[in-house]
Amino acid sequence: MKTENQRVTMFAAIVIGGNRVAVGANNGIRQSFPYKRINGYREFAGIHAEMDVIRKCSKKTLKNSTIVVWGFNTKSKNQVKSKPCQACINAISAVGIKKIVWFMKNGEKIIEKV
Repeated sequence: MKTENQRVTMFAAIVIGGNRVAVGANNGIRQSFPYKRINGYREFAGIHAEMDVIRKCSKKTLKNSTIVVWGFNTKSKNQVKSKPCQACINAISAVGIKKIVWFMKNGEKIIEKV
């Protein structure tokens, strides 16, 4: 579970035919912005990495592509579970991305069809 002092940086990349087309990152602001608790986690204002990379690409580019999501704790440098939230999964599906690749905390790669 995340703690108040933990900072997680997440990244997402759009990949087509093994080539990285675009990269996005979360830019959550944790200081003076309001937040709410969802399932015990503080959700801050900001943009998720998945949404950041989607907004950088045209709909034509995104169609039938793969999105790869990964992240780490900036204090410990440990990898974190990078499964996209349901809102990001909905956006991923809506723009035509066909595959999501994300990682478990232990580095195990998970591949899901959308």
